[in-house]
Amino acid sequence: MNAFDLALSFIVGLAAGAAYFAALWFTVRWLTAGRLALVWLLASAVIRVALLIGVFFWIMDGHLDRLFAALMGFLLVRLAATWPVRMGGRRHAKRQGTVPKPEATDASDA
Repeated sequence: MNAFDLALSFIVGLAAGAAYFAALWFTVRWLTAGRLALVWLLASAVIRVALLIGVFFWIMDGHLDRLFAALMGFLLVRLAATWPVRMGGRRHAKRQGTVPKPEATDASDA
C-alpha cells in the first residue's frame, strides 16, 4: 500500500464528487427553466453516474484500498455539499421551537 497512491485516490475522489454535485446543481437549475424536465433529469443522472463509476474503476486499477480512498473523498464532498441544507433546516426549526406541521382540515372547512 503506497501512501502517495492513496492520497492521489482521495484527491481524485474529491474532484469526482465536486464534479458530480456541480453537475447535479446545474441540472436542477436547468430543470426550472427548461422543457422536457424528466428527460434532462434522467439523462443527467445516467451520465453523472456513468462518469463517476468510470472514474472509480479507473482510479481503483484493481486495488480496493484506492477505491475506498476515492470513496472517502467523494463522501467528504457529499457531506460538504449537503451541510448547509441540513443545518439550515435545523436552525429554522430551532428558531420556531418546533418543526412546522401542516394545518389539519376537516370536512367543515370546505
